Amino acid sequence: MRLPEGKRKAALLAVTLATALLAVCVVAAVPQLAQRSAPQADPAGTVKAGSSAAEAAPSDRDNLVNPQQTPDSSFLYDTSIANLGTADSYMDGQTVQVIGEVVGDRLRAEDDPDFCWLLLQSTQSPNDSVFVYLSRTLTQSVEVYGAYGKRGTMLQVRGVFNLACPVHDGLTDLHADHAAVVAKGSEEPDPFDPVDFVPGLALMLVAAGLAFAFWRLRESDR
Repeated sequence: MRLPEGKRKAALLAVTLATALLAVCVVAAVPQLAQRSAPQADPAGTVKAGSSAAEAAPSDRDNLVNPQQTPDSSFLYDTSIANLGTADSYMDGQTVQVIGEVVGDRLRAEDDPDFCWLLLQSTQSPNDSVFVYLSRTLTQSVEVYGAYGKRGTMLQVRGVFNLACPVHDGLTDLHADHAAVVAKGSEEPDPFDPVDFVPGLALMLVAAGLAFAFWRLRESDR
């Protein structure tokens, strides 16, 4: 069956428009597909997405290997005083770094007058502390020694940890060669609070009332 001339032209025009619209869509989609499939570099210079090599590349500039870095055989344990209290023989002789509050007094070392002892208390567990053997010059920055009503200077020390020091009669200590103030000490006197006297006053009133009642009972028996 043959379509009329008018309908045949309308159908041909519709097919032409649909084909043109499809071609425009394909042309617009090609750059986006190419951009998605191509590897991209982030601001740090690392490649992202698109290949296995890009996935294996580091995304942080700080993680890149510096081929000019010189080798260093030293190792530092940034630990806590509480961990030193439970340390085993592996930590003996290791270089450690700890932070604690200076408490008590500075004691002069008997073996060398240029050295002294400090007691460093853990900030996390007050029951844990470590004796620090260091030069007197390193303690000049310590202004406040912790005691009742005082918060001692917070000190960061670095040195060799001895589980049983052969020089100091087997004492567990830390021979420090570096000390830095983390936070200054301060005076912290107990504030006067009248509420603290309320329990005592209440007991005194109760005792006075009982004494008065006992006196009245004795007077009534006469």
